[in-house]
Amino acid sequence: MAPQSVEKYNKYIAGNPKAALIFFSLDRSKDAAEKWAAKVGMPWLTVLQEDIVKSKLNQYSPRAVPTWILIDKDGEKIASGSSVFEKVAELTGKENG
Repeated sequence: MAPQSVEKYNKYIAGNPKAALIFFSLDRSKDAAEKWAAKVGMPWLTVLQEDIVKSKLNQYSPRAVPTWILIDKDGEKIASGSSVFEKVAELTGKENG
C-alpha cells in the first residue's frame, strides 16, 4: 500500500492548499504506528486508534487497510476507493505535482 499511496499523495495532494490527507492507523500501539509510518515514509497526519473518537471523524474509521474516503469540509462523503485521488485533482484543479 505505502509506496503507491505516497506517490499518489505527492501527485495530487502535497502542496495542494485545497486538500489534506489523514491516515487512521489500525495499529494497537503508538510506537508501532510511528515506526511503520517512518519506515514507509508517510508524509501525512496519522490519527491513532485511541484518538479517532477525539478527532470527530470516527464515522470514517476504516475496517481494513487501505480504505480511502474523500469527504468535503462539511463532512459529507464525496468518493471512496482508489478514485479519491483523481477526484481530488478534479475538484481542486491539481492534475499533477
